Amino acid sequence: MTTTLTWITGYRNWLTEAESLHNAQIVANHFKGTDWTRESISALCGNMRHESSINPDMYEYGYAWEDDRGYGLVQWTPRSKYWNWATARGLTPENGNSQLARIDYEVDNNIQWIPRDSNFNGLTFKEFRTNARGLTVNQLTEAFTWGYERPNRQAGEDSMPARQAFARRCLNELDWTGTGGGGGGKPRPTTGGISVPSTNGKKYEYEKEGSLNGMTYIEVKKGDSLSAIAKKYGVDLNAIQRVKYEDIANKSLIHVGEVLKVPSTKKVVTVKVPVQKTYTVKKGDALSVIAKRLGVPMSELIKKNNIKNANLIKVGQVLKY
Repeated sequence: MTTTLTWITGYRNWLTEAESLHNAQIVANHFKGTDWTRESISALCGNMRHESSINPDMYEYGYAWEDDRGYGLVQWTPRSKYWNWATARGLTPENGNSQLARIDYEVDNNIQWIPRDSNFNGLTFKEFRTNARGLTVNQLTEAFTWGYERPNRQAGEDSMPARQAFARRCLNELDWTGTGGGGGGKPRPTTGGISVPSTNGKKYEYEKEGSLNGMTYIEVKKGDSLSAIAKKYGVDLNAIQRVKYEDIANKSLIHVGEVLKVPSTKKVVTVKVPVQKTYTVKKGDALSVIAKRLGVPMSELIKKNNIKNANLIKVGQVLKY
């Protein structure tokens, strides 16, 4: 199905959930009307949200371009597997539509998906996309994680609640019957975040830290700890999140090279407000004598106290200076 929506993208920009929903609508528009079910599309998007934030120009954090790591909506690894396929067909690899075409290709050729006995009794790619077994969106999300993405077991289990939560949002919030104009988010500048300048459109130099949407993105270095990072940025330890997770279940477990997001703290500026000083006029005082005694210009006393006649002040009158 064609759509007039525009991809929200930007190299290595981690999108907000609203922006991811916007891009998820484009994914839904592409597949609906085929043998993909709403639940299957939502499960796909739930996994994409975790893998790339549904940003087609997402390259795996912590690695140089030459390392040939994960890239794109579903983080094809190695990157070259998808990249070379797209360029050989005259497609723009960074474009989300090119990547959806790759998924179509994988479906048609029954590749990438590896059925396993432990994965819902060997569920196939075709059974997944048609939901032939009548699975829930949560079950389909889990099936795609193990059948297609195949992450480290612990990482997959830790991330499953977040994958499933976003898949449910897609099922409940995307436009499935109309023109497909739903989905949140608006295009925003592609600078910011851990933003990386390109050289000749293909190779990138990784920046260690960047800020975006009120968050600071940092790469974990050897010797780092969450408590030390929290102290450095002046935030509560529980406010620190992994880029690909909603939370960090094990607060003591972080890895060198992974990227964390830390709420940016506003610089607090202390302004010293001088205490207003006063002087009470005594018998025999003259304004010129008071000014000399207080060490301030007489003109300042006249201005601050709105004195009309400098020769006319009264005993007991309170002067500000």
